[in-house]
Amino acid sequence: MTLPLRLGSDLFSKNLLRDQSIKNIIITAIIGNGITGDAYSVCANEQHDGRRADMIYFPLKEFARDLAPVIVEIQNKVNHAFVARAIRYCLNIFDDVKALPVLVVISIDGFSSKKFRDLAFDKSDGNPFYTHPCQSWTKQVQVYIVDSITKHIDSSPIDPMIALAYILILQEKNIVMLDEYNDLTIQDIYKTALNVFSFDKDTTNDLNRRTESFCDAMASQFPKILKYEKDYSEKSRKRLRQYAEDGIDFARQFKRRQLYTESPSVTPIRATTPEKPSGDLTFVTNERAQSAGKFNWALCYEKGRAAGMFIRYSSHISLKQAFSRNTL
Repeated sequence: MTLPLRLGSDLFSKNLLRDQSIKNIIITAIIGNGITGDAYSVCANEQHDGRRADMIYFPLKEFARDLAPVIVEIQNKVNHAFVARAIRYCLNIFDDVKALPVLVVISIDGFSSKKFRDLAFDKSDGNPFYTHPCQSWTKQVQVYIVDSITKHIDSSPIDPMIALAYILILQEKNIVMLDEYNDLTIQDIYKTALNVFSFDKDTTNDLNRRTESFCDAMASQFPKILKYEKDYSEKSRKRLRQYAEDGIDFARQFKRRQLYTESPSVTPIRATTPEKPSGDLTFVTNERAQSAGKFNWALCYEKGRAAGMFIRYSSHISLKQAFSRNTL
């Protein structure tokens, strides 16, 4: 099973979170007590101050007094800026419904630093997630990162919430690239993602066409400005000002109408691999060259650790993740 795009795309991930089966996985795990996704509805993610969470699930009216709203965020890296933004998401919901929500974060690259993680977050040994001790702005926080779920991947079958976090964190297009691709829950989530993409593809293609038209329109505006750059008459200055204002207005309208399905925050560009390969990368490359058949990342990790390698990685999953993203 191969997805046409990685699951990290904002539009793709948000549409996946809208799916009934995915909502059911999240609500069943987060709320517990036999409560399923049927007790919740997918709600508009735009809040009264214009902020947009990735996904908000509200309990149905008949359950609103007993069940907490749920915010789900797929985040590249958890840092101070993200936590500040998440606090505002939670307080906005409290303003609206007078109930503190549960905040669920699936973080692709984990925390910005170990120091920040240890100062602001806690983790119990049996939990596959980190929590935040402050309950003045949220009922509960659960942050899933690759290192927190690693020990739970080996169970069979894999818990559905762990499987969902595993897939979203690793972002593999091809299911076979996952070590646990035979797990039925992982297969079901990939099937759901394929169905979502078939729906999402038309939206993406339409957005691409509109973006191309926008670029053409904006590109045509600049030659008009250059045409009058050396004409200092009052008439030319007015014309130049009008061209510039038209371009600004057009860009703002396009952003508001066409791109508001995307998150307003920009994901940082990943660092490129240094010209000289790291010792970790060299070790993995050599092991892969000597391997026959499907590469055993767990064995590679054990051998590397025994040789004093992979100090930055707490599991074979985080090692594999770094290799696939050219950050090893």
